[in-house]
Amino acid sequence: MDITEKMIDDHIDWFIGQYGKMIYRYRKINKFTLDEIDNQYIYCSKLCNLDDVFEGRSLSNYLTNIDRSNNRVCCFADNYNNEALWALYANRCNGICVAIDLNDIKKCPYEVKKHFITLEKCIYANKQKLSCNITIDESPLYKNDSWNWQNESRLIIDDDSFDGKINLPIKAVYIGISVKKKVVSRIQNICQENNILCYKQVDMIVGFSYLPIEKIHLINLLKKE
Repeated sequence: MDITEKMIDDHIDWFIGQYGKMIYRYRKINKFTLDEIDNQYIYCSKLCNLDDVFEGRSLSNYLTNIDRSNNRVCCFADNYNNEALWALYANRCNGICVAIDLNDIKKCPYEVKKHFITLEKCIYANKQKLSCNITIDESPLYKNDSWNWQNESRLIIDDDSFDGKINLPIKAVYIGISVKKKVVSRIQNICQENNILCYKQVDMIVGFSYLPIEKIHLINLLKKE
């Protein structure tokens, strides 16, 4: 069945109605991450390269000898203030969190937004269910229930010709509290050049808060005075 733009938009609207319009990517900072921000795209990893060893595994895969490990997957969180995700995926607050507005995706060309027809919440289950009761098509959405604290969403792309990159608008970048000033300035410049909102994580003793990067600089200047 051909996927129409209306089908994609309806699915995105359904997802927004269920879970909200914003999705987030916690990332370590390296040349690839900076390139993603500068050129505004997300990169989808192969299922076999993710951190759960049970990713994509099911009895159906084994019996039919169908390998889903090379499917491309892009993983999203549902908020930018999850301290555990900052620690695990953003190098202990020495990384970033990238925000994407799903309403912006609806305005993208068909070749971009067609991938979002597969956007779904992960389903968490015990290892026995992962092994025995999942169909081949379902397997990339299932994770061991020990990961359920992540409340993850995913795109699943089953296309051998797909190179892993999806060009799309980035709404905002949240910079971790431990990122060095030189790197903060570089990210800020990239965000300014691309009209991306930029925030800095700050320690409020009882937890983290996130301030616009310009406000951080103003506060620092006032402190010097």
